[in-house]
Amino acid sequence: MKILDRFTLRNLEEVIGTIFSSLPHLTKSMREVLVRIMPYTAVGLGVLYIASGLLPYVRTPFFMPSEQSFILNGLLLRLAAILTGLILIFAFRHLKLKMQKGWDSLWFVSIFQVFFGLLAFHMSTVVVILTMWYVLFEIKKEYHTSI
Repeated sequence: MKILDRFTLRNLEEVIGTIFSSLPHLTKSMREVLVRIMPYTAVGLGVLYIASGLLPYVRTPFFMPSEQSFILNGLLLRLAAILTGLILIFAFRHLKLKMQKGWDSLWFVSIFQVFFGLLAFHMSTVVVILTMWYVLFEIKKEYHTSI
């Protein structure tokens, strides 16, 4: 019980950040390019997620449930896609201003994706999330807590 009392997304972020800090780092110019395009990437993916939640046959690279899981959990997965899309779209302003809130939104979406990827039994989601976490933790230092 004590372990669960201290478990937070911040603690998880610190642990995962420590693991990824031991990997090779991107150059400053690569990080700057990623930070510059991140707001637009988030909006584009947000639109795709919302479309995948509203339209029955649209699927994004990060959210491709199998037909069986889609039938069983259709409403839940559609709502998750719409929620994920809204979070990504609303993160635009914070990402554009290089605010920590924008980075936190991307972190939250990645955790959300782990949960729903496992729910839909998609192991490819793990590879996508690990790549996303690498990029997220590489660019984290470019974001700040205030304007």
